[in-house]
Amino acid sequence: MNHKKNLIMKPYTISAKLLKLFLWLIAIHSFMVGMLLIFLPAADLAFFGFNVIEKFFSIQGGVFHVVMSIAYVIAATNHSKSDLLIYFSIAA
Repeated sequence: MNHKKNLIMKPYTISAKLLKLFLWLIAIHSFMVGMLLIFLPAADLAFFGFNVIEKFFSIQGGVFHVVMSIAYVIAATNHSKSDLLIYFSIAA
């Protein structure tokens, strides 16, 4: 039989639950970082080590983080069908 193996875990194992928790925590972190980059004044970003030349770049980085948090949520809610997205999430 030549069936494609599911490389990610079954949905109810301990490993799958830990992976789901891990992805949710990454999603929350990315969303919060994105919101801070979007709404924090440029002068306050210097406290965190960012040299902000224009506010545009921090907003761009914030939007990127929010989009990535959506990808992490998709991977966490449907981890049995999101093999590549999970590999990317762990590698990133």
